[in-house]
Amino acid sequence: RYVRGTKGQMTQNWGLDARQGPYEDLDAFLNHAGDLALSLQEEHITGMKIWPFDFAAERTDGSYISPEELRTALEPFAKIRDAVGDGMDIMVELHSLWNLPAAKRILAALEPYQPFWYEDPIKMNNFDALAELAASTRVPITASETIATRPMF
Repeated sequence: RYVRGTKGQMTQNWGLDARQGPYEDLDAFLNHAGDLALSLQEEHITGMKIWPFDFAAERTDGSYISPEELRTALEPFAKIRDAVGDGMDIMVELHSLWNLPAAKRILAALEPYQPFWYEDPIKMNNFDALAELAASTRVPITASETIATRPMF
């Protein structure tokens, strides 16, 4: 289960202390990303979506990511590429948690890992900011299941 003990989407309710079984991919991508990529390939799965930046976003409400937090969040990408090279597409979920400057910094740091896409890096309430972010990267940006009403368009 993704949300185990509280309402809402926060890292504290990821239930990492309750992990169990061979398909606990949340713990696996955070702590054993290379092994997870190999096991997915064995199942003929060629893509995975991960979200290792949420911890840092919660600390600053998405306004800043420290160099140490950035290095830590990039570790799963390095482990995946070390384990399977380009044999696994990596989709990056950012949960609309970041402001534009922080998102630009994160996306630039991710480019060497050649992600397949970035999902919801910023809130979807400023399409000019989304266009600026998209222009700053070669990686496609997906947006957004959070746009649900006509006034947003």
